[in-house]
Amino acid sequence: MPERNLDFDKVIDRKNTNCLKYDFALERGKPKEILPLWVADMDFRISSYIQDALVHQAEHGIYGYSDTKQEYFDAVSGWMERHHDWKVEKEWLVKMPGVVFALAMAVKAFTEKGDAVLICQPVYYPFSEVIRTIRWEECGQKRSC
Repeated sequence: MPERNLDFDKVIDRKNTNCLKYDFALERGKPKEILPLWVADMDFRISSYIQDALVHQAEHGIYGYSDTKQEYFDAVSGWMERHHDWKVEKEWLVKMPGVVFALAMAVKAFTEKGDAVLICQPVYYPFSEVIRTIRWEECGQKRSC
């Protein structure tokens, strides 16, 4: 089935849809006409392959807990090997709910209170924010969080 959604010439008005990119920028005091390059929020439709897979997954109507199967690990390790010539073992992979959370866990795992963390600015603001706000007092010793 051919791709149906990737029309980069079609303008989709995201304003007044509760999108972070436009609507919440106004609430944060940014000018109405600002070009919001601070968030990875796209102004074009997602691939129809992804959209169809999400609809198919949602059709059963029950949203309980699930886990990844071997295919997930095969896809990740296959991609790493094809693109980086690196054989990744399943035991090395740790699933995370998002990039910002993963960054916070990496900082907690590999630094101690008072260590410096280098960030190349400009950067997506939650990256620097999460590093500045890690509460070592809540964690105790290194690697205990």
